[in-house]
Amino acid sequence: MSGWVRAVDQPEIVDEVLDREDPCAGVALLTLVLNHPEPDVVLPRIKRALESASAQIRANALQSLGHYARLHGLIDAESVARLRLALRDRTVLQGYEIRGYAWAAAGDVAMFAPRHWLPRWLRRRFAGPRRPGRVLRRGLAGRRPARGQADDHRCHTGRHEARPNVLRQHPPGPGIGP
Repeated sequence: MSGWVRAVDQPEIVDEVLDREDPCAGVALLTLVLNHPEPDVVLPRIKRALESASAQIRANALQSLGHYARLHGLIDAESVARLRLALRDRTVLQGYEIRGYAWAAAGDVAMFAPRHWLPRWLRRRFAGPRRPGRVLRRGLAGRRPARGQADDHRCHTGRHEARPNVLRQHPPGPGIGP
């Protein structure tokens, strides 16, 4: 990557290597993403690389998209649409499918981009940051005892009582059962 440091100051270099379908274009793009402070300069080049005919450039573009989301906390609808297409790409690159790179990028996007900007399919399929408020609702232990084990329960009097953790049996609905 050290040979592509000039691409940070001159992003046009990345455009030139993408035009030529140079095998090192993906590395130049990664260098630009990791070192350039302006998101508006980087994102159009990532989108362009995602449409490349070269599988290596597309794989590096997907890695770049994940880094972009992590560093800038941004994503746009067009990039998400291209990411969704890449999730179906079964092109094999050095023993791995492109969709594997897309899976990693989608995980980064879901983790670092604002959740309310993401489409429902991405929010549901890829876990984002965990909200701490949900963990505290179960109590300090954060776990339930296994089925059949006793559950220490403090009733309203403040005494400890052992209560079996048993599932309740619901009566069968209409037309169900003997």
